[in-house]
Amino acid sequence: MKQRFQGKQHARHAIWDRLASEKIARFPFPPHGRIPNFAGAKEAAERLFHIPCFRKAKRIKVNPDAPQRYVRELALQRGITVYVPSPRLRAGFTRFDPKKIPKHKLSEAASLSKGSKWGEKVPLDELPQLFNVIKGDMNLVGPRAEDPKYVASYTPRQRQVLSVKPGITSPASVLYRHEEKLLCGPDREETYLKNLLPAKLAIELNYLERRTLGTDFVILGKTFLALFRGSNDLAPFVPGESPESGSGPNI
Repeated sequence: MKQRFQGKQHARHAIWDRLASEKIARFPFPPHGRIPNFAGAKEAAERLFHIPCFRKAKRIKVNPDAPQRYVRELALQRGITVYVPSPRLRAGFTRFDPKKIPKHKLSEAASLSKGSKWGEKVPLDELPQLFNVIKGDMNLVGPRAEDPKYVASYTPRQRQVLSVKPGITSPASVLYRHEEKLLCGPDREETYLKNLLPAKLAIELNYLERRTLGTDFVILGKTFLALFRGSNDLAPFVPGESPESGSGPNI
């Protein structure tokens, strides 16, 4: 019997409720508010690779959700390179190359909790930004450009970061290069707006106040070093720190 829904959200809630009531939802619980895990996810992943385009694929993009872990694992076992997007694509993608992962570690690489050490960060706009530096539209070092919807909420002092050309790298982008790991809860947007964004702006303002050619070289050096650091090196939140003070962690 067909069922009509008032909209996408209504359909989602109906599926979430059914998964819960029929006890076919699997960890993490509850299934509501997420791409839900379910009994049979492994079998569904195996069927996926019966489809010719997936069977012949060299590279695929797979979301970082629990029910798709089996897709990530089976793809790696078949020698397919897997690209996993970060939340809202803030940090681009993580690439998992099965040729660089020991066979007995492929299952671990497919796990969200343990797989990060086997992945390589792939920024979305690496090449276009370099072209913009050559054109003179951007600097190598400078405050990173933010989404316009966040810029609209800047205070007058915070808007000072808009007075200079944006950069490919900056003190805040180095310190918070793994920011997606700090935005793993259900209130990611609110956490970013209330905690992470003010802390990053405080760092950028502090940098602008003492900016010299020497500090730019230091930041470039730290950027290159950061490319070889492990993912455990995370910047702490600075809750309650106001960019109005112009203070922030030194780099």
